[in-house]
Amino acid sequence: MTFHTRAATDEIYDIFNQPLQLSAGQDDEDSENDSDEFDGEDYTMATNIGEQTEQFDPDAEGEDDDGKSVKSDWSDFTLRRNLLAENETEGEEELVSEEELVQAKGKIEKLAIHKDEGFDVFGENKLNILRDEPKQVATSSRLPLQKMKIPSPPEDFDPPRNPYYAGNQAHAQNRLPYMTPIVEKTESLPPTTIARRKAEHHKTPSKSRMPDIMDNSFSSPFGEILNDSGFGVSNLSLIDPPLVPKERERKPFGAKPVTALKPVAPKEVPIIQDLQCNPMDEALRAQIYEKLQPPLKTHEGFYHHPKSTFGKAAEIRKFSKSMGRKDSDRNNSNSGQGPSIDFFTGDGVRSYAIKRELGKGAFAPVYLAENMMVADAEDEAEDLDEDDIEGRLELTKRTAGRKRFEAVKMEHPPSPWEFYIMRQAKRRLGVVRASESILNAYEMHLFSDEGYLILEYRDQGTILDLINIAKADSAAGAGVMDETLVMFLAVELLRTVEALHTRGILHGDLKADNCLIRFDPIPDASWSARYRRDGADGWDKKGVSLIDFGRGIDMKLFSPNVQFIADWKTDQQDCAEMREMRPWTYQVDYYGLAAIIHTMLFGKYIESTAEKGGLGAKKYRITSTMKRYWQQNIWNELFDVLLNPLLHTGGENRGVMPVTKAIRKCRDGMESWLENNCEKGAGLRNIIKRMEATLSRRR
Repeated sequence: MTFHTRAATDEIYDIFNQPLQLSAGQDDEDSENDSDEFDGEDYTMATNIGEQTEQFDPDAEGEDDDGKSVKSDWSDFTLRRNLLAENETEGEEELVSEEELVQAKGKIEKLAIHKDEGFDVFGENKLNILRDEPKQVATSSRLPLQKMKIPSPPEDFDPPRNPYYAGNQAHAQNRLPYMTPIVEKTESLPPTTIARRKAEHHKTPSKSRMPDIMDNSFSSPFGEILNDSGFGVSNLSLIDPPLVPKERERKPFGAKPVTALKPVAPKEVPIIQDLQCNPMDEALRAQIYEKLQPPLKTHEGFYHHPKSTFGKAAEIRKFSKSMGRKDSDRNNSNSGQGPSIDFFTGDGVRSYAIKRELGKGAFAPVYLAENMMVADAEDEAEDLDEDDIEGRLELTKRTAGRKRFEAVKMEHPPSPWEFYIMRQAKRRLGVVRASESILNAYEMHLFSDEGYLILEYRDQGTILDLINIAKADSAAGAGVMDETLVMFLAVELLRTVEALHTRGILHGDLKADNCLIRFDPIPDASWSARYRRDGADGWDKKGVSLIDFGRGIDMKLFSPNVQFIADWKTDQQDCAEMREMRPWTYQVDYYGLAAIIHTMLFGKYIESTAEKGGLGAKKYRITSTMKRYWQQNIWNELFDVLLNPLLHTGGENRGVMPVTKAIRKCRDGMESWLENNCEKGAGLRNIIKRMEATLSRRR
């Protein structure tokens, strides 16, 4: 669309305001008359003569200042009447030449005012005489071909002297269509839309018809607003052209495709904003419980009864004390008639029969319990026919992967923290191999006085039990575990802790008696003698399982720059930062790993000492001396990383902990050594099988 600027408009007006040039062939008499009448006058074919053009009527009488009718010669003048009258009086009957008609045409041009208010010449409409050929004019007027004399205006005639354009006087209907917008088709215009195609037969966009707006093919949610404001379809297409379909867009050669922006998830804001805090503080944990998303109560298996008391702790402790500590009593899981605990859930009552005590902590003893729901299902399965597949499937569905014997951890005071951490660890690990090294937390029943955590039960003991077996077994050597078995268990521990740290979970209390042995039974035919680091050929069934997450930490709940302070009593089993009251984070788990591996290698608890490191930093090392036939390079590198993690953050992400790359490097070296040396001596598979037999006798 082309629009004139104000300057261009004024220039066009000036062109039309110039005096008309007389025809070259006009006679001298006419030239003198014209010069006498219009000399010095700025007389033009103005369309904006304002009130004169709107009120002018050739046949009407004029009015004076008092409103009275005034009749003059000029007011009675019409071309047709006066021309005919004068020519009839002269009575000349000669043909008019074509040149003379052209001269007459020039005369008439000066008297024409507006094409909408033009004179009726020779009985024809408007100014047709200006466009017709001379012969056509003579024919249409039905006059004899004779010489016509153009009369001069009366002396009292005052020609209009207004400029061509006077916006304060002119009416929109009296303007010539010189400034009508011109529609130009250029390459930049979008393809023809439905509305544009409907308006193509119009000369200008401003003359679109009203029914086009109401057409259903051009429906728009803004139609009512645009119609009320005076915009039509063509105006809308000029102001905001419709979008071009993708398949019709023209893209420059070599342009990169534009991809839709993916929705950005809102950034998670940590619940705890403190840069230094005690992660075990109960007030801090209460704040976390309040703001957890999703809330803890929405977790499957979580049952909270804040206004109820359970009152079973005293009875269970009494039963545990009455039970003997002899091996004969411990081997028989059904010995004694223990108390039964019943928990009310949404789908019924869950009953557990306490059998014996598995372990005893400061505030949370662990008991072996029989899940009566699974026990009843197994008893029913024994009565079913072997061909009753549907019945067996129904019983399997009822048990939902649960086992007949499970562990019950009784907490006093009650706390759901361990349940939360174990569920988070399982959820974040997913289906990776390290997930098998985390016990399943089935249920949490929380009362105002007690808490009961129902856990998966494993009956092969802990790493501490293996250490004690090795010290008592003369076949194992000088009272320590075989180095090959130590390296295998160390690899399993490193893989599990590495995976937890990558997902923001700290165990917080790693030690030998918090690591259960996971030697699942497997046929010899499915278990190769050669070690496989990827877990193939049955090696994924052998490993460890971590327990006791009561001091676990979810790093995603804290600020990324958080540092923890321990306000409890520490000893040599705690990291150097805790002992020296310095801030710590991942060091707690790295030192715990070093302590477990040290105990397996040397058969005693770890002791470390500090040396001067670079830039005044302390560098820690173990005080024990390794045997000359051990893989000292592997063990020294591992202990250096575990005791000094801050010195190995250079290759990590953003140069901060966790040092997962350094840990993975150590683990890769140990796995390579195992693959090359697993069959030397007694062989790793035979060592594990011997330990399995020993642990089974101790159940």
